[in-house]
Amino acid sequence: MMYEDTEADSQLRNLHLLVAHDSGNGYSKDFIGYPNDSGDSINGKRYLIPDVMAAISDPNFDNTTSHPFPVNRHEELVHSMNRFTKNMDVTIYSDSLNRQGRYLVGEAAVDSTMAKEEYNVNSMEGKATSDIGLINILTLIAYSSVKKYFDATDKLPKEINVSVDNMVTALPISEYEIKGAQEKYVDRFTNGIHTIVINNLPKPVRVNVAFQSVDIYSEGTVAQYALIWDSTEHARKKEFFNNIYYDDDIDDVYKKYNHPVIENGISVLKTLGRDLLIDIGDGSTEFSVMNGIDSVNNEYTGSIYQGIGTAATLAAKSFAKTNSAYQDINRHEFVDLAINDDDAEHVDAKQALDVQLEQLEASIINRVVTIYTKSKYKLNLIVILGGGANIMPDDFVPRLQTALHNIRPKYGSPAIMVVDKKYAQILNMEGLTTLLHVLYKNS
Repeated sequence: MMYEDTEADSQLRNLHLLVAHDSGNGYSKDFIGYPNDSGDSINGKRYLIPDVMAAISDPNFDNTTSHPFPVNRHEELVHSMNRFTKNMDVTIYSDSLNRQGRYLVGEAAVDSTMAKEEYNVNSMEGKATSDIGLINILTLIAYSSVKKYFDATDKLPKEINVSVDNMVTALPISEYEIKGAQEKYVDRFTNGIHTIVINNLPKPVRVNVAFQSVDIYSEGTVAQYALIWDSTEHARKKEFFNNIYYDDDIDDVYKKYNHPVIENGISVLKTLGRDLLIDIGDGSTEFSVMNGIDSVNNEYTGSIYQGIGTAATLAAKSFAKTNSAYQDINRHEFVDLAINDDDAEHVDAKQALDVQLEQLEASIINRVVTIYTKSKYKLNLIVILGGGANIMPDDFVPRLQTALHNIRPKYGSPAIMVVDKKYAQILNMEGLTTLLHVLYKNS
């Protein structure tokens, strides 16, 4: 009976989900939630999955070569279902895709020998028009829905229908502001049914997904929500703001204007005033000026198309010129090599990466100086976040602080906060999850 389906399981075969989706150039950060029995809150789980896929063109491809689910013993199937994100092999039928077909997704794609597809950090392709983010979240919804059914029944279904009652997601500021971009992105999800067939189970399982509502936000706005509240809508505690660096080389009379008192997240909402968020990603760096939860219009905010991924891509090419064994290394593998001192080539790789990071650092500092000046110095806090924040050089914050201090030495520079590495990469997803809870409670 392990792989049978009965009418008694009809509720589990017609699921209702709530989703927060942050598609990044490196990783997709997602929350898959379910309304609890009382209907007043959401239970769910967070996922971090490489935004990578590999198309399978061979009709005779044997998925036993791609992290198969073992099927001979029940306990092995349970184990594999618990780690399904490492084993995702799907065929997707959707009119929203530029190319329908069969794909390995996430870690299965990363580990395969097939040609990998990921966001091109050196192109101007937007997230809203790429298939990668759409395929990734559809695959995650399909597998997580089958796992929920399996956990409850100890069986695998033949077919599941999933209604995503609401999904919240975000676009980079530069893309968010393009006329019609938000509407087109919403349409890719809400127009029609998306059918995902999971291939690496004992029998294929068909999952039909329909999106009822999709809300789009800018990445700066959702990160600010996460600075103020956690995903359960409680104000961030003071400990969240531990990594704040102050400019002490100024007259005492001006320190109170440059040393914002942050007791908790509500201080950011009500008393802080303007802050600048710098989100260092893989293919771009986003700059957002906020006042509480309101975005402040500034022609110099937005995006620069430089990030850790673009720096790593250029560094990897330079490194490969003198290390022939690494001709085909991708940017993710190169970053691992550069930061992992267990590898013999670590020193050379790190030197190549540092050269490119210096260029990225200079571009970010130049943009911040411009924003600070054009804002007539009305910035009380600068917040550094994003998956790339943890890879920036150690002297990045001191250099930024010095550049700002030198503009008005008498008055000093704004305080600078570096989001703890536990949250830096997922802050946008945390903000989206908070918004998802708010929208659900108010629906």
